[in-house]
Amino acid sequence: MSTGMNVKNVRVRNKSLILHLINENGDMSRKTIAKKTGLTPAAVTKLTAELIEEGLISENGKYQADRSGRKEVSLTLRLEQHCVLGINAERDSITYSISDMAGNLKAIWVTDFTDDVDEVARRAASFFEENPADIDAIGVCVIGTRSKDYSVWDAPKLIRLLENRFAKRVIVKNNVKAFALAQLLYGKVKNATSVLFLKWGPGVGSSIVTHGRVFSGGDNGITEIGHYIVKPNGAKCRCSRRGCLETEVAFDRIVEELEKGGLSLTHDELIGSDDERVKTVFEEKSTLVAMSLINTATILNANEIVLFGSVFERKGVDEMLKRHIKDLFENFDENTVSVSALNDKRNYIGTVAVCASELFFYDEN
Repeated sequence: MSTGMNVKNVRVRNKSLILHLINENGDMSRKTIAKKTGLTPAAVTKLTAELIEEGLISENGKYQADRSGRKEVSLTLRLEQHCVLGINAERDSITYSISDMAGNLKAIWVTDFTDDVDEVARRAASFFEENPADIDAIGVCVIGTRSKDYSVWDAPKLIRLLENRFAKRVIVKNNVKAFALAQLLYGKVKNATSVLFLKWGPGVGSSIVTHGRVFSGGDNGITEIGHYIVKPNGAKCRCSRRGCLETEVAFDRIVEELEKGGLSLTHDELIGSDDERVKTVFEEKSTLVAMSLINTATILNANEIVLFGSVFERKGVDEMLKRHIKDLFENFDENTVSVSALNDKRNYIGTVAVCASELFFYDEN
């Protein structure tokens, strides 16, 4: 019995290896796959036949020639044939989306946030009725973890509601962890050995990628940068501490401080404002974020920092952050910090990634 399970697990891992290889390098022949993976040509032939039957890859009609001049047909991923219904939570909004597993958006609807999971499921059904699609799964990105005690949603109840309504598998992940996974699948990282992800917007979150595996505060507390204490006796945080980074630099906090100075702005206006008072506040907040990033990157030995979130839609914030890091750590290499190329897709790409990871790439992240 155990031997059979071991063989099955090896087969799944090898199929995952092939899919990741094609995803990262582009179309390739079976012979090239065998060479790069170390699998035998016979094994590659059998595994790719299964993947073709499952509709995950296909022969694309193009040929690659080896050194001897022999031509071999190329294989390509078929992610665009599989679709996902996505539900992504932020502190001030919920985004519903239909996307294919290649990350191409089909439909999107942004609504106000609610912690009522019955309403979340109802809205999902309404959105789907207006945008029908043949979906493989439902991806849900939550604030916090799946646990009812550490999430803004009762995730287990939401899963039941969605499964009953759609009769599809529901996959739930922390939204920062999901974005890091999307960066691995659809974006690029310079060095995936140790990459720190920082999300800054309505709230603050973080995740770390180590040797291709994604960790977040829910399963590796040291990466939860949002709950580092940066201001003794500061404002009380939802985690019951005082002066946490998230509490001090979140949008609501910035808006509150500006209102005390006589300037009233919405979150969207905050991003585009040229008012000197806004610039001054972001300078102060960026110093706190920079300090937390340096400490976290040092502890985790991170060699790359990827930024994302609505704050980085504000022109110059990333450069401001780099400057403050440099002020605190003169040997800092600013080339190791960058805003993700997927930042404009952050409201839906994570929901796609968690589904593609489990159903398509057979990952366990």
